[in-house]
Amino acid sequence: MARDRLPMKPAADAPAAAPPATGRRRPKGKGAPPSQAIRGKMRLKPKVSKSLKRVRGRARKPGESLPDQSGLRPVQPEEGYVRLRIRVDDGDMSIIDSTMVDSTLAQPPAIHGDFAYEVTEGGRRLYCDSIPDLGVIRSFVNPDGPLEERQHHSYEQSVYEFVVRVPARELAGASLPQVAIALYRVKERRPQMMLTARPVAVEYERELREVSRLDGIPGRALPPSLRRPRAKSQGKR
Repeated sequence: MARDRLPMKPAADAPAAAPPATGRRRPKGKGAPPSQAIRGKMRLKPKVSKSLKRVRGRARKPGESLPDQSGLRPVQPEEGYVRLRIRVDDGDMSIIDSTMVDSTLAQPPAIHGDFAYEVTEGGRRLYCDSIPDLGVIRSFVNPDGPLEERQHHSYEQSVYEFVVRVPARELAGASLPQVAIALYRVKERRPQMMLTARPVAVEYERELREVSRLDGIPGRALPPSLRRPRAKSQGKR
């Protein structure tokens, strides 16, 4: 019959035949699976620091170097303190050298040692601290020796050194000719010699005796980071 010679229509639920493999990858974008289409459009942008963006946003001058990319902030000198090595020779005080120390310096609340120093600018205190012992040599007791060696002996030196510490922030903002360093000996000790807003020479006038004083600090005695640039002299017109 003619009906038997007509081609039969495949069933609706029959799976469609897979296209022949050509060995080529399916193009990204339209017609690609969603995951591949998204991956084709994504571009990973490298992270750029703000300092590099500022350099890229303008024309770089010849010889100009890129900014520091370490991310570390340099320590400002004002955040530390100055360590001054002081020498006293027959009552005359002088600065031997100075060092910048990258550390915080807290003000002690009271005087505890046999000596004390105070750094002031006029009537304002910059720093004050105690010194346990200074300029004294003590001998040991010899129990088997002669009578004069069976007791302690002390000898005062005419030349000795000690260390003065001053916060760099206070020293940088002060007028160096007005800065004074005073060394005191505690001759009468109180149970508590607390520091007040007044200078120690005024607060403890009876308890302290001034040993030596330095009025004015030369700029060359400070660390290089705190030295102020000299003003350029103007030539004759």
